[in-house]
Amino acid sequence: MSLIWMLLYNLLVVPVIYSGFFIGSLFNSKIREGLKARKNQFAWLESEIIKADGRKRILFHCTSAGEWL
Repeated sequence: MSLIWMLLYNLLVVPVIYSGFFIGSLFNSKIREGLKARKNQFAWLESEIIKADGRKRILFHCTSAGEWL
């Protein structure tokens, strides 16, 4: 049963949410900047990891106020 929900979520809900953000970015500069900042985040992270070159790394995740509201 959970496989069905996972497929529904990934094939229906995620695209609808992404489309909503894309349409919202046409009217709201904060949404547009947020999407632009996230566009290459994994490439940026990978380049930063390569720069570390064997040094120890610690990854922190800090919640924003929006995650608590």
